[in-house]
Amino acid sequence: MSFVSIIANEKLCCIMSDGRLTNRSTGEIAQEDLKKYDTYNNNTSFIASTGTKGVSDYILKHVKIKSNNYDEWIDSFEKFYDDPGLSLIFKLHPQSRLQLTFGGLNHKNQIELYSFNYIARTIKKHKVSKEEYLLLLLGEAKYFDGPSDIYKRELEDKENITASDLISVQKLMNNHVADLTPHVNKNTYRLVIKKQ
Repeated sequence: MSFVSIIANEKLCCIMSDGRLTNRSTGEIAQEDLKKYDTYNNNTSFIASTGTKGVSDYILKHVKIKSNNYDEWIDSFEKFYDDPGLSLIFKLHPQSRLQLTFGGLNHKNQIELYSFNYIARTIKKHKVSKEEYLLLLLGEAKYFDGPSDIYKRELEDKENITASDLISVQKLMNNHVADLTPHVNKNTYRLVIKKQ
């Protein structure tokens, strides 16, 4: 299913994904260099996803992104709940899966993050704070304990955390998951969004 980690606070958002694409039915590795996020608005916004590639591709092809106003993004994503093409994909392929998070710097130069759940028909806004970092993980939940422990161990009492610190922790988390499952590799891609 792949692995994506997102760490953010009010000033900084770091996104990291692995690069492996695996055929879930056969276990065959189809690609080793597939970044699991797309960027928008001069790399100040992103959509990250894991799950069935066809579902992600469909959403990325049809989502209407024109600004950093996330209310507009929410409106665009809510239209997928009744989208006949996406409904057909899930009807023909009921084993399809999707985890999707979007966000970045908004039109007021604030970091916003949201998770889109097609099946539950919800969009959840994640609160970022000034002092604490928010950790979001996309992938198979059974592998999340290790990354959560690494995150706590490496960042819990650290002061003056930089983007480089976060990227190092994300790399450790990704490598941990890659050691546990053949669906994740150690090729990583990263995006850093800083408040201007």
